[in-house]
Amino acid sequence: RGFWRTSAVSTTWLLRRWLRQACELGFWMWFFLRLSRDIPWKPFPEFARIWYQDRRATCSAAPVRPGSPLKPFEHMVPPMWLLSLLFIYAPANAALKLYSPVVTICHNMQIFENLFAVSVLAAGLGLVKHLFGRFGDIASIVAFVTLTALGLWWQPEILHEGFRPGHRFVQGTTAHMLPGALLCALVPSKFSASRNVAGMLVAMSLFVAWLSLPPTDLMSGIQPVAVADMKFSASKAATFLVSNCLHAVGVALLLNGMQKTTAAAPSWWVLLASRLSLGINLSNIFAIHYMRGRLLLMPIEFHHVHVMGYTLGAWLMALIVSTAVYCAVMPYALLGDAFLKALT
Repeated sequence: RGFWRTSAVSTTWLLRRWLRQACELGFWMWFFLRLSRDIPWKPFPEFARIWYQDRRATCSAAPVRPGSPLKPFEHMVPPMWLLSLLFIYAPANAALKLYSPVVTICHNMQIFENLFAVSVLAAGLGLVKHLFGRFGDIASIVAFVTLTALGLWWQPEILHEGFRPGHRFVQGTTAHMLPGALLCALVPSKFSASRNVAGMLVAMSLFVAWLSLPPTDLMSGIQPVAVADMKFSASKAATFLVSNCLHAVGVALLLNGMQKTTAAAPSWWVLLASRLSLGINLSNIFAIHYMRGRLLLMPIEFHHVHVMGYTLGAWLMALIVSTAVYCAVMPYALLGDAFLKALT
């Protein structure tokens, strides 16, 4: 009975977490596939053709590639946008070889798919600790090592020079973010430090990760290679290890400190930021595109004033739009959430 109860609670939690994100993601998917067709884009931004013609057409009705085991049943294969909205495009495509793009090209859906996978696996680590009782700590460490090793095997570009076709950038992939998230969950709650120390660790991790980013022009000139031809990179391994450890410990110390010092409910701005963070990160790319491809009369020329004004304007527009979208879709998400919660 306990096993089935745990399975039901875990499944319901997974569905509730997906539902709260899928409502906003579904709106922006609808905007990308339908509403953006009616926007008279200016001719000069290159992204207007790439995003709102080529990528939109592929996302909406990409043909199943030859050699896929489901090619004879192409009419029954879920489209790319649906697999993306379910957060299963990358694993489903890798297993069934459905479409040519390795990752989804439905606007910026891939990063949210990666983040959802990281959150589910990190929660799974807690589930493992719960199921194994007094051996939970050992079991969670074994799960951490196993998942990290599988991620590094799945994404060899993290520790090696070179990349496979479609895997040029790996900084935002599930395999790249997973070790830090799992390590953060393993830090004991009794460990704490001041917010300044924890914030400094997080800032240092971001700085180390930024130093490891290769120049875009350098990456564009490198050709893909086979996995067998990749060479282990000590600098990549060191950067990956240091960045993930600093980030995990810093975030864990921040969370532990908040749990010990916050007896009442969080501040209003913390609640507001947590509610709008998904929508802002979703809508800012569309706000940037709309400003560049519709509102502005000419292409942007680099100037510090232009950059600051353009950035602030884009984020302000994203804040306003995401607030409106959140208010419009969240009642439906809450209804579904209440229904799923009642099942357990």
